[in-house]
Amino acid sequence: MTPQLKIAVRQTFPVMFGYVPMGMAFGVLFSELGYPWYFASIMGIVIFAGAAQFMAVGLLAAGAGLIEVTVTTLLLNSRHVFYGLSLLQEFKVK
Repeated sequence: MTPQLKIAVRQTFPVMFGYVPMGMAFGVLFSELGYPWYFASIMGIVIFAGAAQFMAVGLLAAGAGLIEVTVTTLLLNSRHVFYGLSLLQEFKVK
């Protein structure tokens, strides 16, 4: 293993301790809805937003349709636009 890879693994390893339990919790909640296990993996790849994934589980459990889940996910993730706007001066291109 190269020294750069060792540094990268050491720095990113703690993040895994947050993502793995969160992913497992999402998988358990999603499988309780009766969907096949691979749908949870597809959602994790397509959505890649923890809050939106858990919100989608609640909406699907309540009987919401795909359009409602999609629109609500877009609205929930629109908050990132405002985060980005607040950083415009910080990362100004020169």
